[in-house]
Amino acid sequence: MALLFNKNSVKWWLSDGFALEANLGEDSLVREHKDIDIIVSNLYLDKVEELLVDIGLDTKKETDNLLRAIDNKRNIIVDILHYNFLQDGSALVKMKKEIGRDIILPAVIFDSKPKNYFGVKVRTVRPELIYLDYKNSKLPKNYHQNDMELLEELLDKDMLNKIADSNIYLTDDEIKKL
Repeated sequence: MALLFNKNSVKWWLSDGFALEANLGEDSLVREHKDIDIIVSNLYLDKVEELLVDIGLDTKKETDNLLRAIDNKRNIIVDILHYNFLQDGSALVKMKKEIGRDIILPAVIFDSKPKNYFGVKVRTVRPELIYLDYKNSKLPKNYHQNDMELLEELLDKDMLNKIADSNIYLTDDEIKKL
């Protein structure tokens, strides 16, 4: 995915499991993954879907923010999380159906420097976002236990508090002003 998106000038970020590993070091692979989680701007969504179809993946819109690409023969699942990025670099995430309101992810979440991961340049979301995502997950507490332990080693505690304390939940009136 990295080579495909980089070659086609798509701005993207790894998220969740692979992002955690990329933050650990160049060739870290600490567990098997059931999918690849990637974040893109809605501006790139049509291009991304076309690229995925061109390499043989079937795509399906799962939610307002999620395009899933699957190749059952090769056992590949790519979850494309797509958000509306605002001028300040923050992202508006439509979550009304899932949690009853939309949220804003602060720009700092996406400000990571590119990393080499298995010889490919990748950007990741900050580990603090992954940590908060896992911590607030509706999955059983032990589901992400190993990842949580690894994340705790990577966390910038001040950044974690800044993200956790930011008012990412907006009212409908606040969103209309954006």
